[in-house]
This record gives sequence, C-alpha cells and structure tokens, in this order.
Amino acid sequence: MHSRDSSGKRVDMGTRKRGEGPSKEQNAEQRKKRNEEGERKKHMEWVASLKGRKVTCERQVCEHSLAENRYIGIIRDKGYCKGKIETVVGDVDIVVDPNIIAEYLDYERPLAESITYPRPGEEEVDMGLVYAEVFEGGVPGEAGGDLKDEYRTMNKFLHYNLFPRGMEKTPYEQELELLYVFMNENETMDFAKWIFDQLIQFKHDYKKGLNFPFPAMITKLWEDNGLDIRKERLDPSSPGIINATSENKRKTNGAKACEAKAKAQALAQAQAQ
Repeated sequence: MHSRDSSGKRVDMGTRKRGEGPSKEQNAEQRKKRNEEGERKKHMEWVASLKGRKVTCERQVCEHSLAENRYIGIIRDKGYCKGKIETVVGDVDIVVDPNIIAEYLDYERPLAESITYPRPGEEEVDMGLVYAEVFEGGVPGEAGGDLKDEYRTMNKFLHYNLFPRGMEKTPYEQELELLYVFMNENETMDFAKWIFDQLIQFKHDYKKGLNFPFPAMITKLWEDNGLDIRKERLDPSSPGIINATSENKRKTNGAKACEAKAKAQALAQAQAQ
C-alpha cells in the first residue's frame, strides 16, 4: 500500500492483512484506560454530589470550662450484633464496624447482657416516664420549650455527637428516649453500635438534603487507612465548640424568650378581659 507525502513522493504505508486487529497487549492497555476513565468519572460524580450537601458535624465539649456541671460527669461515666461496612476508596479496602468505632472513641464496649437500650425484643420505653423526667411538669411544651434545663443542654451534646438525625430544638420520641437513657445511671447502651447503626440507617434511608453524619470520625478513619483526603484546609465546624460561653448565651437567650412569652400571654389575657 502506498501514499504520497506533501511533496508528492510515494511513501510505503505497509501492508495490512485482512482481519488483523490490535494485539492482546494493546487490547489490555485499552481496557485499563477505559476502566481508569470510568473510575475517574465516578469519583468526579461523587465529588459533585457532595457540593452543597449539608452535614451535622460533631462538636467538641470543653471539659475544663464545664467541669462544675453534671453533664461532664455523665458523659465520662457513660464512656463513649455484629455488622460492618465495607467499601473501596481508591485502591484501599475500608472496613467500619462497632469495634473500630469503639477504638476511635477510646472506650470499652459493654457486655451484651448488660445492655438495656435499645430494649430487647422490641420492647418500648414508657414515654410517660420519659416525659415525667425530661419535661418541666412532665408534659411536653411547644417546640420543646419546656425541656428541663439540664436535659436541653445534654440534648445539644447528643444531637451533634451521637444522634445527628435528631432535632436539637424539637426532639421527637426516639431522641427523647435516647436523652432519657443517657441521663439515667441505671441504663446501659453500646454507643459504638448505636453510631454504627446511624451510619447504616443513613445509607439505607439517604435522600437529597439529609445531613451526612459523623464527618470528623469518617475523615479520621479514612486517614488511619493511609488515605490522604485533606486536599484543602478544613475550617472549624459551625456553630463551633460547646463551652461555658455558649451555654451562658443559650441561657440568656432562653430567659429572654421566656420573658417575651410571658408578656405576650399577659397581654392576651388583658385584651380578653
């Protein structure tokens, strides 16, 4: 087979046998490139899906400034089924299970026979007892406004660090159960298993707009497996650390809200007369 170059000179292009195609090595190389491109596209799609996604990030608790409060003692005393999550990130196999989470939390998991919550055999917690314990007067108020002060503060701790799917200001029944159990010295939970179950539930129930749980823990576990995922400096989470200042601010705002509510009720009663 011949052709001509730009000067008109004949050039021998070689002879191609009928049916002759790429070699095995060339096919293998092409497959490798296609697989790499496919993985790259999947990664970029995953990155794009994270943009704009809200997260509920864990919040540190300042033990020093809150040392005189009973919250710290309860958290310290509580410490912080087998299943696992397996995935591949890059070329690294990642496994997460309750034991790995317990190691991250640096606490010893309780014996299975000592666990009281969740109740065995689908037994339900008596919500009458829960309401009597966590609410002023034993009756829930509007928007959780009647939570006892110590329970309102502990609920904030739990919302950011143990149950990010809950609601800090308007806790629903499962969160109230957790709050009751956490504050009760006669109750025992496996918190590593609880956190693991939250990850499983997030995976099964994921929908757009659902906050991603425990990003600080996940980041640390990934880094412990040799993954360099911090390409950029991570800014402190918002609203930031829970300390004495934030607690004083919350109490001041709460007192102002109660005062405004009382004035509105008094005005309404005066107008009714």
